[in-house]
Amino acid sequence: MKRAEFEHAALFCVGNKRVQGLARILGSVAHEVTVKGPCGVHVARTHAAGGSWFRLSGRKEKGSVTHEPARRLTVPSGYEYWWSVELQPWWRDIDYLGHVTAAVYGTIYEEAMARFLSERWETGDADYVVAHLAMTYVREVRMSETPVRVFVRCEEARRSTFVSSLVIAGSDGAPRNVAHAEHAAWDRQLRRSRPLTPKERNGLLGTTSTTVAE
Repeated sequence: MKRAEFEHAALFCVGNKRVQGLARILGSVAHEVTVKGPCGVHVARTHAAGGSWFRLSGRKEKGSVTHEPARRLTVPSGYEYWWSVELQPWWRDIDYLGHVTAAVYGTIYEEAMARFLSERWETGDADYVVAHLAMTYVREVRMSETPVRVFVRCEEARRSTFVSSLVIAGSDGAPRNVAHAEHAAWDRQLRRSRPLTPKERNGLLGTTSTTVAE
């Protein structure tokens, strides 16, 4: 929490293990953050506890928490024909339950998006940032079910931002995770978003299906 205050962080992301039932009363890291954190908090459902899916929204004032129902994403039809890339998780990505830990999915999506944009924008280092990422966990990924394949499709290109749908599938082709993301083109000098160029916009909305091997 001290680091968040130093960095002027806008949002914490923590797992929901030990934030329900008796553990919530006795205390946990996640619960401590939701109560004393200096900024907004998002609690990801990484641990089943018989309850409903939920998230804690960003807070305007310290100590105020608003509960909102989380929208569950569905697996889009025809994702198998989208642009895709094969990625291999590391052993360090496997948690004590024997599957890829929840926090790694965002990293996998980021790696896939970087490759997608490098190809579509024809550059080795695409300048962009993540504005929003929502995920729904469909099924676990064990190391024996890797490498995974990430499918990406840009749904909409706006002035500075673009919206994409993403799917992670196991080595058997079955979907494991579904995501909806919003990214923004980034200006490194001005440290803010910038308008998409016509070339970038056309690249994002290209209809050609491309598969990239690891």
